[in-house]
Order: sequence, then structure tokens, then C-alpha cells
Amino acid sequence: MTIKINCKQCGINPQRLVKGMCIKCYNKYRYQNPEVKARIKDKTQTPEVKIRINRYMREYNKRPKAKIYKQKYREDNKDKIIARSKEYRLINKDKIINRNRKYEKENKEKIAIRHKEYYKKNRDKLLKKGREYVEKNKDKTKIRQKKWRGKNKDIITIKRKKYCENNKAEIAISGKKYRKNNKFKISNRMKGYGQKNKDRIKTRQKEYYKKNKDKIKIKIKEYQKEYNQKPSINIKMRLKSHLRHALKIYTTNGKIKKSDEYGINYKAIIEHLKPFPEDRTKYHVDHIRPLCSFNFINKDGTQNIEEIKKAFAPENHQWLLSEENLSKGGKWGAEEQVKYLFI
Repeated sequence: MTIKINCKQCGINPQRLVKGMCIKCYNKYRYQNPEVKARIKDKTQTPEVKIRINRYMREYNKRPKAKIYKQKYREDNKDKIIARSKEYRLINKDKIINRNRKYEKENKEKIAIRHKEYYKKNRDKLLKKGREYVEKNKDKTKIRQKKWRGKNKDIITIKRKKYCENNKAEIAISGKKYRKNNKFKISNRMKGYGQKNKDRIKTRQKEYYKKNKDKIKIKIKEYQKEYNQKPSINIKMRLKSHLRHALKIYTTNGKIKKSDEYGINYKAIIEHLKPFPEDRTKYHVDHIRPLCSFNFINKDGTQNIEEIKKAFAPENHQWLLSEENLSKGGKWGAEEQVKYLFI
């Protein structure tokens, strides 16, 4: 006759009893009792016992049954596990940080390889996530980036120099494309920066000139040679200065657009002025109808583009001796109109 003994705590008849309790109730009793807890800690803190426990846990985790049990437990107790891990992190913050730093120092190469492999596999996913985060937290990211740049100025300059040295051709191509597509954007940005930082730019230019005097002089000489050798460049520069000067004097805003937008074609003017005189220093590029005779401003104060276009039409240009041009001045009466047959 076998005698059936039930558990003291839950009243279930188990296969095995420990101190009059089933294994579940006995474990609860053990972990709730502070004396028992302290005794277990003392036993497990010895290095021999720790090694034995770790070895057993590794072997146990390899078993398929253990994996299934763990998965089930995680699914059933998600909130419980999250709460417990949060509590542990709060209590052991410094401990975790020190442990992670130690691991990172010891395994730098290992971590880098792992990161690279993960990035290659999940590149699109990570980029998408990053963009979404930046859009949601624009102010946060700006502040963080500013702080980081302030702390790591030297690192950024070294990295940029290395990148520029290794990717010169790519940078040049991308720069050209960007400048073509964003001409007005760049010009407006430069104008705004120039107006805000006049003193700063002047001081920077002076410092640069002091440091690079010889370089600048050589560059200027080379440019002057080109300027004198190629008449088309010389004439184009003259015409540009005419346009700037005329709009500065005869309009309130000055030159606010590109010459193409005003309808000015420098190539056509240069072709019209051919053949060039042998000694160009004695001649001026003259406007047959003087610029002062045109009405460059509309009644509402805006620039009259049609009048500007007329003034800088190829037919309104001619070579004239400098003495004749100076004596002519801004005359444009009935005699001049008949003489040149141009209105």
C-alpha cells in the first residue's frame, strides 16, 4: 500500500516532495526566504561553483527543449520581462556602461566587422529609419550635430582632407553638376553671406593676401597675358563692365539678373564687332545710341528689360577712337539719329 502525501502549500499530490512541499512550492519558499537567499548567494559566489553553473547552463541552452521552453516563456511574459530588464538597467546603470566600454575596447575589430556586415544586409532599412527619425526630430538633431561638431572639429577636418584626397575626380564632377542645377540658389546665398559678413570677409582677404602675395601676383600676370592675347575675352569683359555700370547709374536696384535674362548675347556682339582693330588700346567699344538715352526704369520702379535689350543689341555697338568717343559723350539728338539711322 502506497501512502499518498499532498503538498503542504498547494494541496496537490506530486511525484516528489521536498520538506513536505512540491518542487514549485519549495522553490518559491527558497527564493522568498531571505536566510535561504543569503545562503544560496554565498554558495554560488565561489569561482568553482560559478564555472560549474555556467558550463551547465551552456549545455542546457543547446538542448532543443530548452529553446522551445524559452520561446514560450518570452511570449507569455513579455511585459514582465521588459519591466524587470528596465528595473535592472536603472539599478545597475554604471555597471552596464563600464562592462560595455570594456568589451568595446577589447573587441574593436570584431564589432566593426559585425557592424559592416549588418549595414550591408540592412542598408535600405537603416537609411529609411534614419530619414524618418530626422524628419520627426529636426530641432533635436540640429542641436546634437552642432554640439558634436564643436567637440570634434579636428577629427572632422582630418576626415574631410582624407576624403578629398581619395575622391578628387568624384567631388569635381558632383560639384559641377550641383553648380549647374543651383546657380541662382548659390548666387543668392553668396550675396546674403557677403552682406552679413562684410568685415569678416575683408579681414580674411587681407590675411590671405599677406600670406600669398607672390602666388597672387603670378596668377594676375598669367590672367593679363590671356586677357591681352585673346581679344574676345577682352571685349566680353568690357561689355560686362558697361552693363554693370549702366544699370548701377540708370536704375535703382543695379544688376539683379544674369545677362541672359536681360536678353544680352555677348557672343553675337563680339561677332558683330569683327574684324577687331590692330591696336585695341586706342579704341573704345561705343554704344551708337548712348545708354543715357534709354529709359531703363518703368513707372512702377521695376527694370525695363526691353529697353536694356535694345541698348545692348549687337547693332548698337561699334569701334570708335577713344578721343571721338569722349567728345561724343551722351549726345542723342535729331542729327545723331539721322546720322546713324537708329532709333
